[in-house]
Amino acid sequence: MKSDSPLFDRIRVKPDKDRRPKPGGPACQWHGCKEKATHRAPKGRNTENEYWRFCLAHVREYNQSYNFFSGMSDAAVMAYQKDAITGHRPTWKMGTGKGNVKPDLGGLGSHNDPFGLFGEGTRTEQRKQAETRPIRNAERKALDRLGLDVGATPQQVKIRFKELVKQFHPDANGGDRSTEDRLVANAENQTLEGRKLTKFLGDLGEYFALFEKLDKRLRNRPVVELLSKSDLEKKADFTEPAKLQTLAHKIEALGYKTRLQFDEEHSLHELIFTNGTSGEKTINWELASLPEYKRLRALAREIVLWDRPPFTVQTNGSKVEQRTAQELLDYLLNEGKKQFSVQRYKGLGEMRAEQLWETTMNAETRTMLQVRLEDALEAEQIFSTLMGEDVEVRRKFIEDNALDVKNLDV
Repeated sequence: MKSDSPLFDRIRVKPDKDRRPKPGGPACQWHGCKEKATHRAPKGRNTENEYWRFCLAHVREYNQSYNFFSGMSDAAVMAYQKDAITGHRPTWKMGTGKGNVKPDLGGLGSHNDPFGLFGEGTRTEQRKQAETRPIRNAERKALDRLGLDVGATPQQVKIRFKELVKQFHPDANGGDRSTEDRLVANAENQTLEGRKLTKFLGDLGEYFALFEKLDKRLRNRPVVELLSKSDLEKKADFTEPAKLQTLAHKIEALGYKTRLQFDEEHSLHELIFTNGTSGEKTINWELASLPEYKRLRALAREIVLWDRPPFTVQTNGSKVEQRTAQELLDYLLNEGKKQFSVQRYKGLGEMRAEQLWETTMNAETRTMLQVRLEDALEAEQIFSTLMGEDVEVRRKFIEDNALDVKNLDV
């Protein structure tokens, strides 16, 4: 074809799609990270189709500690794995005549079966139930919120309502009303409410309790804060001095003197820092292997995803700002306790009849403990140790358990 042909201008070639990476995109949700979020990681069980967005380095670190079965008992994990073999679908032996039994879809979680794929006649039965009477939108939404279909009977609604009341009523959480009708937003406009807010506050409370326990050992809150965010977790981290040296530089930036030394008996390195007037404190594998330290590190990984102060607490149109996570926890706990009064008694005889029934005598709510003979022997031994005449035994008991004491009555 000639270049001056009248048909030449009519030819158009669709250009290839620009495959170069486009600028921008979401940032990594790891606290303090500015990198681009190139990978996503699941949030966990019961939060299907919800993901965190991390950069490559932080998605690797998150995946190392991710546990889908966290919070489940061994029996529940075994039952889940057994059901997973059949895709959480019901099974029965051949020749039992149960092929027409409507399957239990509880293993599918929140998914329903609108097209009758897992049982014959399911969709037809639902259609028949739906056509028995007109269903208003408000009633349909209420039944959906309860997890019931439109053919539910009044008795089924009543039973389901009682189940939800037992699950979500404040009395089921020790009377904690601190998260009711409240929404918390952090500095990055991430919002927490309901169960997520309750879990976050629970993690904060446990974190601060463990933080205080470790602070009793090291007598230095800034150093404990550094340890909670450090990479010292495994025994292998103490076989080489690199990670300890990194921590030493951070401690020196706080104004303390540090030095590294090698423990020849265990062939491990350890870090010693001078803690003001409290003398020298040691950071080694013995400290990192404590259950309190491991739990503190696990909670720190959970909290860091939301701990981005300041926090704004919204309640019925009002807004209150809290500068730190500790202030947020204290504020919400105090707000939740406003409607309650705490009374202490020396004995049951000081209570009124109504109080005695509610706290002690009601068989439906009281807790009864069985005392066995070995418990009595152990109690006698502790009583003799603390109240006996052997001063040295009592002093040794106090020194060994001083850092683990709780609810000390002075």
